[in-house]
Amino acid sequence: MIKNQKYLKYKLGLLYFPTETNDNARRKLKHQIEVTPDLAAFLKEVQPNQMAKTYSPEEVEIIVAWLGEPPYRPQADES
Repeated sequence: MIKNQKYLKYKLGLLYFPTETNDNARRKLKHQIEVTPDLAAFLKEVQPNQMAKTYSPEEVEIIVAWLGEPPYRPQADES
């Protein structure tokens, strides 16, 4: 299970898409969120500033609840 902490958007994206570049991982995660309308709406309620560079611990918890645990697990020194 990933830590319930703040993540840079690209770093959380890399947990879901570890073979992608930073930008592509962030974009792919954003796309996954956008194609799940209820998730996108819920996240907008929690964090109206969609331009933020990080996901809050609450947002991370919501994303993982909707999309499931990412397949890649960070090492202790990576998060």
